[in-house]
Amino acid sequence: MTVKGSNGVINSSEQEFRLFIPLNIEVLQNDKLEVQRGSSKYTARASQPFKYLDILPHQEVVLREVVENED
Repeated sequence: MTVKGSNGVINSSEQEFRLFIPLNIEVLQNDKLEVQRGSSKYTARASQPFKYLDILPHQEVVLREVVENED
């Protein structure tokens, strides 16, 4: 996506990830999370967690990462 801003053109991309975590970890909507996997690090905002209480209790949080570059 390319957006024309007041300071010129801003190129941005948006990625979405789904995080599966135990019920005892508290994540609130719009929390800023940093996730590291191997040498990759992601900073994202959390959606409202959805809790599953049946067979395999856990919660799922959709994370939206937005990276902006000015070129």
